[in-house]
Amino acid sequence: MIHVRSVYPRRRIAAFDAIDAYNTLLIAAFNRVDGIAAATCEPDAMWGARCDALLIQYNPFSYGRWGVAPSLVVRLAAVRLRRPRVRVFLVVHEPYVAIAGVKTILMAAWHRVQLFALTCLVHSVVVPSSDAARRIGSFPHPPVVVPVGSNLPDRQDRRDEARGSLEVGPGDVVIVVFGASAAGRSMAHVAAGLRAAVERAPSVSLLVLGTGHELPSVVDGVAVHRPGALPADDVARLMAAGDLFLSAYDDGVSTRRGALMAALQHGLAVVGTTAGRSDAVLVASRGLQLVPVGDTGAFAEAVGRLAADEAERRDRGNAARELYFACFDWDVIVEQLRPILRSPG
Repeated sequence: MIHVRSVYPRRRIAAFDAIDAYNTLLIAAFNRVDGIAAATCEPDAMWGARCDALLIQYNPFSYGRWGVAPSLVVRLAAVRLRRPRVRVFLVVHEPYVAIAGVKTILMAAWHRVQLFALTCLVHSVVVPSSDAARRIGSFPHPPVVVPVGSNLPDRQDRRDEARGSLEVGPGDVVIVVFGASAAGRSMAHVAAGLRAAVERAPSVSLLVLGTGHELPSVVDGVAVHRPGALPADDVARLMAAGDLFLSAYDDGVSTRRGALMAALQHGLAVVGTTAGRSDAVLVASRGLQLVPVGDTGAFAEAVGRLAADEAERRDRGNAARELYFACFDWDVIVEQLRPILRSPG
């Protein structure tokens, strides 16, 4: 039996903490596997935790104000010193803040030093995408890429019920955007896509899941549904009502995007962006139609074409769902993590 402890502070830093949800679902998936027993662990208790492996779920801001967390480095050093047989892994969700001014230059510099210190103290580093691996670099450990899964339950079987609650008909096209904020997403792409959809489909609705989107001016002919903050089960049910998911990230789609995973899970055809660094498994899938970041016209054309073609939407949606359960389901993620739990680098 391998005893695993997944380390993450229980204090809530936001109304919805995606890493906390990731941690909960990962532990549940571990516990479905014969030979593994998993539980969560507070950072200040990890040196005394009875376990064979520690997974530290890392975003600098989760462990200290402004992301400054020297105590995490000290605690990890104590674990390695006092309990050398415990295998320790750093799961990097966010490595460091993006530079946007003098204040963030100082924070980013500290975050990089802090991250390097942590990577020197662990057996292996896990990242959620190939682009994250590139950003972190391969010293002292080449990162292991293990994608995130969906933080929502699978409610595709509630599609008809959910569409009824939105009062949309069988031929209506429901376009979905999802996220806690509009940061890092192009609202110009969303607006252009909506205009193209209205021109080519008889009826278009926009479903905004999440609480922080600042949408552009409402496009004429589009009914907007904004249900606000909801339990995960209700969000999943509404996601299942969708036909098209718009994934207009400024840095392109990647396997670290939980919202994208939820769309794939529920069988939505995806129109997304790529900056040339998107993970190969996404680029190769028929479930996603990807266009270059910044090409608003190509994005709008892709949305308009799929809005007008129900058969292609269905085909791409089926491919999206197949991709999710083949590559991103939580049981698949655990199978990717099992080898490193047994064989530290």
